Amino acid sequence: MNIKKSFFTISFITFFTRVLGGIRDIVSINYIGISSDTDSFLVARRLQSLFVRIFGEGAMQNAITPYIIDYEKHGKLNACKRFVSRILTVVLLVTFAIAVLVNVYSYEFIAFVAPGFKCNSEYISKTIRYLHVINPSIVLVAVSSIYFCVTSARQKFTLISLYGMISNIVLMFFIMIGRCTFALAIGHLIVCFIQYAYCYSCARYYGCTMPTVVMPTVSMYMRRMLKKILPSIIGTSIIQFDVFVSTIFASYLPEKSITYVGYCDQIVQVPISMIGTALATILLPHVAAIYTSSSYEDKSKFDATSVLNFALILSLPIMIMFCFFSYTIIEFIGSGSGKITHDDILKTAQILSIASIMIPLGVVSKIMASISLAQKKTFIPMIASILTVISNISVCLWCIKYDIFSVYVSMIAFVVSMVFNVGTYLYFQRKLLSGFMSTFRILISAFVMFFVMWLFLWDKMWTGSIVRAILFGSLGLIVYLCCLIATGDIKINNIVKYFTK
Repeated sequence: MNIKKSFFTISFITFFTRVLGGIRDIVSINYIGISSDTDSFLVARRLQSLFVRIFGEGAMQNAITPYIIDYEKHGKLNACKRFVSRILTVVLLVTFAIAVLVNVYSYEFIAFVAPGFKCNSEYISKTIRYLHVINPSIVLVAVSSIYFCVTSARQKFTLISLYGMISNIVLMFFIMIGRCTFALAIGHLIVCFIQYAYCYSCARYYGCTMPTVVMPTVSMYMRRMLKKILPSIIGTSIIQFDVFVSTIFASYLPEKSITYVGYCDQIVQVPISMIGTALATILLPHVAAIYTSSSYEDKSKFDATSVLNFALILSLPIMIMFCFFSYTIIEFIGSGSGKITHDDILKTAQILSIASIMIPLGVVSKIMASISLAQKKTFIPMIASILTVISNISVCLWCIKYDIFSVYVSMIAFVVSMVFNVGTYLYFQRKLLSGFMSTFRILISAFVMFFVMWLFLWDKMWTGSIVRAILFGSLGLIVYLCCLIATGDIKINNIVKYFTK
């Protein structure tokens, strides 16, 4: 499999999906705005977001795809169908039970996710209303992911990756028609029905192993699989668990704080998905096939460092762009809206500058999680997840103790926790990594780009236009590219061949 070719295919699709997502956010801000209403909606959607990260954005795929590949590679198609069917049944029963319990105990759930809301009955009632609309979607998201897994195990990524575009178009339709947060909640539920139908149809089209609902009997082998899969799911969905922690602490902060953090998280997820999720999706079946092979030569061919360097070359300049042009980005998203104030733009931009550090960290985390799970080393994501959540809570509690906690500190704690996450992966997978000089040269190139842009823009970060952002952004990229060429990380001959081929 040509990893770079597949990456650019998936990344290209993801780019357009995220462009539509950006347009959706622009439509949302202009038609709905930033208010206590959006705070309530984001809290109500927190459970769905968790399940989207667990099931819809790679965690479930990372956990069970290596086993599906193992079965199919050895011709055990009937055993593969039984395995996937049992997983489908367990997922269906568990998510249905969770959806029912959350609906019955809505107040208790909201009090846990956003304890700061308990003193405001209006916040609680609005959040419960949105929760009851969105909550059934977690079952659809979970079941859809099983069909996504069997499709990606065949390394069929292109068609099934298109459903994100469809989802964003449907959501924009509901926002423009309804012009309120409740319409957005309805749109999220409808999108999940569409996602299920689309993933099921793709699996049928590619002739994949089609799971069915079976009796929920759990054999000894199945119990062993679940013991490995559950840590994988928890570990690879750690970013969303981290967002849960941030939401809990942010609920005690002034109005709109949850929305500021939520919008910034959505924005930084654009490059993380384009680079990290795309690479992780492609690497998983590729690395799983290598480690399923008994040949030592096949395993020695895999070079994790080159993959990480490739990801860093792409993600570091984006991080720098987001840091310097966060105000321009937020102003562009909220332009023409009477529902977003200058203070909203400034606060969101400042938080986004901090959140930009998440971009390379999130990309590396997704790649390393995918590699670890392809090797069936499920304990690594589990340990990383525990350290990540503990570090986030510790920083927040320390700042609260000294009365310096704010929405900015909440995002800093988020970033610090991801440093622990990435550090854990790199420590346990250090045997796969080599040639740190090339990584060091890439970091130096990024630092030179940052320094050059800092000379021109440091006192003008919270002002400016799109034209200025394009001008100085292009200057920074040229400096970055020249540094990479000078250090030998990018060769001119390869660039010429790529564009003249």
